[in-house]
Parts: sequence; C-alpha cells; structure tokens
Amino acid sequence: MKKKHLLFVCLALFLALSSIYFVPQVIRGDIIPLAVLSGSMDPMMRVGDIVVVHKVNPETVEPGDIIAFKDPSGRKNVIITHRVIAYDREGGGFKTKGDACEDPDQFVVKKEDVVGKPVFLVPFAGYLFGPKGSKNPLIWLLLVILPAGIIIADEIRNIFTSPFEARRKEREKRRAKRRAIRIVNYKRFSMIFIFGTIISGAVSLPSLTGSGYVTDINAGALKIENRGALPCVCIFNIINDPHGAISPGYAVLPPKNDTEVEVEILMDAHETDAGGSGLEHDTLIAVSKSPYIMPVFWIDTLAKINPYLPGLVSSTVPTVILTLILSPIWFHRRVNYKYRHRRHLFKKLKKG
Repeated sequence: MKKKHLLFVCLALFLALSSIYFVPQVIRGDIIPLAVLSGSMDPMMRVGDIVVVHKVNPETVEPGDIIAFKDPSGRKNVIITHRVIAYDREGGGFKTKGDACEDPDQFVVKKEDVVGKPVFLVPFAGYLFGPKGSKNPLIWLLLVILPAGIIIADEIRNIFTSPFEARRKEREKRRAKRRAIRIVNYKRFSMIFIFGTIISGAVSLPSLTGSGYVTDINAGALKIENRGALPCVCIFNIINDPHGAISPGYAVLPPKNDTEVEVEILMDAHETDAGGSGLEHDTLIAVSKSPYIMPVFWIDTLAKINPYLPGLVSSTVPTVILTLILSPIWFHRRVNYKYRHRRHLFKKLKKG
C-alpha cells in the first residue's frame, strides 16, 4: 500500500472512531456547544468564543472548577458559565463568581442545575454561529452564499459537459499528478524553520525560564515578572493537594511588567465553609508562563498537564504554522514535461 493511501486510511479510521465516540454523546446531550455572550469570564472566555461543555457528576465539582449551570432566575435556554469559589453548606450548592467580576454571584447554584464543565474552546467561532454572526451579511456572503454559488456553478458546468469528456479530463488530471515530480528545497526549508524557531524562541524563552515550582506564597501574594515584549499569561496550579485550588488561577501581565499577583487558596469545597481559610501547610504551586498568543483556556489546559508545556507549545506551534504557510517557497510539484512531449510525439507518429 502506498504511503498516501495508508495516510488516507489512517485518517478515515481516526474520523470513524472519533465519530463513534463523540456522535452518540452529542445526540444524548452529554456534549453541548455554547456561545459566550458576556464578558464575565474574560479573558478565560471572551465574547464570541464557543465553549464545548461536557456533562459531569456535580459531586465531582471542586473549588476553582469552571462550571456551566442553568440560570437560577429561571430564564429558559440561558446557561451561565462561572467559576466555583466555595461550597455552600446551608443551601447544598455552589457559590460562583465570574473571573472579570469583583463580587461573587448573589445566588447559590443547586447541584441539579449544573450542566457540566467546559472541556474545549474555539475562539471567535460564536460570531459565525451565534446571534451576532447570524445577522452579519458579510459572514453570510462568505460562508453561505459564495460557497453555494460556486457549488451550483460547478454542477451546471458538469450538466452541460459530456460525461465521457469529464471522465477523460479526470483521468488526465490523475495521470498528471502521478507524473509530477515533487521537489523539496531543503535549504529554503531549513532557513524558514530556523528563522521561525529563533523568533519563537526569543518570544517564549522568558516564559520557559519563569515556569516552575514555588512554595513561598503563604502570605497570599506572588511576585511575577514579565520581561518579554508580548503580554504573558501565568497559570497557577496546586500540586501537593488534589483538593486545593487557586482563585482565579491565572493572571495576564502586560509587557515589561514587574508586579505582585494576589492569590487566594481555596480548600476542598466539601470540607470548608464559604469563606475558605486556605492551606496551613506549605503549598507547592506549579507556575506556568506563556506568551499571550493562544487563548487563556488552551494555556490553562496545557498547564494542568505540565507547567512547562504552554511555553514549549508557544515556541514550536508558530514555527510549524509559519513553515506550512510558506510551503510554496520550499515545496514544488513539477510536471514531467519531457515525458509528456514524448507521449504526444508518439501519438502523432502513430496517426501518421
């Protein structure tokens, strides 16, 4: 089997397995896409983003988790996404707060109103599918009318084209592709890749050096520096206490900034009161720093896997994207014109 065919088979198998896993969950309502319509969770979730919410057992919700829940005021088809800051013993629910809000919510979220937790985010996709996107004539023109017009025009052309002629042209295209010579200019490829690595490394190196583990934040404040030329996102995760959490758990620093970030350590929601007194022992905190070139939600997800992962991704992904975008410079596909000329000459001699 050719490499190209093997790649298509692997891709088709991956899509099939993904569909088997995700489609039933979407049909059952276990996975719900939601458009962000307010800035209460900014910058973790910005207006216009699409968040994918997965249903969870409310008993597994801890302080610091972001949850999606039904509007306690009773508005239908309204789901709010805020962060849990404490467990309410009297009401048997959760006290929540938006990251961009100064005060906690005035209501208590009941366990039966919890819809789920956000597991993925697609930036700006809400403008395409949300209320604003549906009323934007430019989006309708680019994403609906224009593609539909191209498809209709192509079908009309196929109707008036002889089926045998269409098959012949298709066979000629496939033969031309098989006869094409793929040329990779390794010198240009290396120059582009090295240039992108140097630029990305220069931007991400301060973040990688600033990531790591700290224990001296019992006073409630942590001094963080951003010496880079871009805004920096800092993520804080508690390592030595599985039930501890930091609210809000991240901070966005402007370029060339040296400041102290106030952090509040929350304990297990089922063991502390609404106030949350913090941890008494030394707390091991994983600090992850990354240039603000990805959504904060993505950076936070990567930081939970490894504190150095956001910095590594921010230094490698832009290089790969730049190299792929500039692929016409280092990758060429040329038709073997010499072979084509011989073939046409042979046909002429045969006819003569």
